[in-house]
Amino acid sequence: MTRGQLGQLFVTYVFTPTKFGGRRTWFRCPGCSQGRRVLYGVNSLRCRKCRGLKYQSQYKAPAFRLLNRAHKLRKKLGNPDTAGDALPPRPRYMR
Repeated sequence: MTRGQLGQLFVTYVFTPTKFGGRRTWFRCPGCSQGRRVLYGVNSLRCRKCRGLKYQSQYKAPAFRLLNRAHKLRKKLGNPDTAGDALPPRPRYMR
């Protein structure tokens, strides 16, 4: 198999029952044999846990994660540009 060609790999499926009948289909990870929605890789497929992958936010320091949360909140409230000002008043029905 040449680099980047996954056409010859065989990945089995796992089926789980849903609450109101029917079933949900998952890929079976070749590494841990768990049902996964997404498999990652170039020459061999593995799940996020087997590959040791992290989300982008997990690479950031806790202070920067908090700043990102504050920025999202400001954007939601309609004032994303100001960084040091007090938060704008929340909308009437926002908890």
